Amino acid sequence: MNRYVRWMVVGVVGFVGFSPARAAAPELLGTYCRPDEGFPAFAPFWNEGAPIENMPANPNALDAARPAKLGCSIHIFVRNTGARPLAIDDLALAGISLEKAIAFSDQRKNRKPASLFFSRLSDAERQALIAAGEPVWLRRDPRELAPGEIGEVTLRLRSMPQRSPLHMELRYAGGTMPVTVTPENATPRFEDVSFSPDLREIFVYLKHPGARGQKPIRILLDGQDVTASARMNADAKVDVVVAAIPLTKPLAPGSFHCLHAVYRDGAAMAGVRAWYDEFAYGVWGGQPGEASDTNVAQAYVRNLHEHNVNMQMPQVGSAALSAFFKTDAGQRFCREQGVRFVIGDVDKWGVKTPYAYFIHDEPDAGDAHITGLPGGHEVGSLARWAIERSQGWRAERPAIPQTLNVDLTYKPYNYYIYGQVPDILMADPYYQPRLRTACWEHPDRIPLYKTARFVNAVSTVIHSAAAPKPTHIILYANRYIEQAEKKKGRQQARGGKPRPAESAETREFRYPTPEEKRIEVFYALAGGAKGISYWWFTPGKPAYGLGGKGPEAARLWREVGLIGAELRTAGPLLVRSCPADVPVQAPAGAMVRCLLSGPDTMVVIVVNEQHVNDERGTTITPIPDATVAVTLPAWLDVADIFEVQAQGVTPARTSRADTSVSLKLGALTLPRMIVLTADPKQRASMEERYRSHFAANVAKLIGAVPGKAE
Repeated sequence: MNRYVRWMVVGVVGFVGFSPARAAAPELLGTYCRPDEGFPAFAPFWNEGAPIENMPANPNALDAARPAKLGCSIHIFVRNTGARPLAIDDLALAGISLEKAIAFSDQRKNRKPASLFFSRLSDAERQALIAAGEPVWLRRDPRELAPGEIGEVTLRLRSMPQRSPLHMELRYAGGTMPVTVTPENATPRFEDVSFSPDLREIFVYLKHPGARGQKPIRILLDGQDVTASARMNADAKVDVVVAAIPLTKPLAPGSFHCLHAVYRDGAAMAGVRAWYDEFAYGVWGGQPGEASDTNVAQAYVRNLHEHNVNMQMPQVGSAALSAFFKTDAGQRFCREQGVRFVIGDVDKWGVKTPYAYFIHDEPDAGDAHITGLPGGHEVGSLARWAIERSQGWRAERPAIPQTLNVDLTYKPYNYYIYGQVPDILMADPYYQPRLRTACWEHPDRIPLYKTARFVNAVSTVIHSAAAPKPTHIILYANRYIEQAEKKKGRQQARGGKPRPAESAETREFRYPTPEEKRIEVFYALAGGAKGISYWWFTPGKPAYGLGGKGPEAARLWREVGLIGAELRTAGPLLVRSCPADVPVQAPAGAMVRCLLSGPDTMVVIVVNEQHVNDERGTTITPIPDATVAVTLPAWLDVADIFEVQAQGVTPARTSRADTSVSLKLGALTLPRMIVLTADPKQRASMEERYRSHFAANVAKLIGAVPGKAE
């Protein structure tokens, strides 16, 4: 039986025997199991602590001895067909209430952990849930459905169930609904969903692992068939199908919607919230100063604007900035400078319309400090607390998206387990600390971290874990000075005595080089990032940020500004894009990644991987006369090809064949971004965006003479 038909049968069976009044309340639209997508090529990054003899010679090869144990998320979509609000109170799995099973521990007053192992389940009940995949967290979104409203119940399982199908039961006031889900390892999936600025069009990107480039036979939005109006583009050479769905009226900002793509051999479903914003380009921390230092605060905000930064991230750590941001004059000044906020609580500083709310920083790192859990079951213990915090904010400010940052603890499982919690998943793949550790303590890891490919690995995995929602990458931007006290503690932890090279009072690791940081940014874009920020600006200890003194800090801060001009110029294309496997021919030593951007445009990212980073800096071997041949998707009738750079938008050197375009890049040193589009107005629009918002800043950054770059 077709899976879509089977889901609907389950929904109908669930109402048998109910009174008409009760039967009208919940309608099952469908269920979906989204298995984690493994990336074996990145396994060495997750197993960096393994002995060197267990590491492959090629750091991009699979470490077969340590395969990732992946799980899945279960998604249940319902509509309230009744006349009164409907709250889904619970989900039962194997007859066991998950509200009771994923129990909070009282070991903390705040940020309480929750786990099966903190509940009062019997051993038999706990083992039954572990065999069913081990529930980690449960979310109802929204918590209460208004009449006619659609919602999603999401269950995260730590591993794929040992038994199938899963028999579950939705519980609500006055009734229950049985739900059956058959987890599968290879299912169609929504890779990305984005919206037009006016919320009158939806861009969806679909992938069918068993049928490359196959179109769905139907697409539904909130249960309504929109196939006839959808513009679907597919090519068997490309793994992603892109569809543009026009709407008769705009969606309400923050409103929840269910997308459903039906194939002959399966289906994909996704729950998304409608919102649009520009490419987020931010800085964490800030300029120190006393609360009365208004001039310091104004100079700092102006400095952000002049470096093309549009987002003040959390953890400001400055009395001058906190006091300034709280005032009407301060917020007005920020708006005038184009600087917005990601804030850690509703109405912080009196900001009513931030870019996003920040649920929590690095919950996976917090998971490592929770006691009473058996090994292998720690990560995700703070997820229920984060979800409850999130839902409180959602009820108060439904139109504002929410974000959460995941660290490197328990990687890569942390990315998968927290991936579906926020609207925007952040990750901080701090590359320089990995390189520093390799150089100072683990020289066996230098081959793994001599290039910045680690950033691409994390960016790619979190894009998959969060899909179809967007992701944001935080990059390291500090000079690190290790104090003698900390160094002594590290030596004692290793159980050894100081080596002669460690006898100095302090040791330092340099700022990231401008070239290194640019490579990291483009690695993140190639992985699917829709926003970039830098930790941090504060010139503090032990990490001295972008606001630090000296030429290294100044050069890096300048490069951040130049990169910002490029990314924000191309921002409207990047925020609606999705990475896709498009056939390309690239010179040896170059990585090429294509981003589909709606039905009419493709962005090509090219990175020279012949770079080596060490304690001294960055060495790049240029690729001479680099040419990249891109096989065009069958639907893309290219009208224009141009390149986006810090100095503006320029025509690209190309040659055309019947089905391909050759991009002639000349000597390839630093990353490049080339746009291929069927829209003849795209370049003019982007040129105007650059002139209006970024050209003057870039001219100042490169020394008043446009085109004069280091």
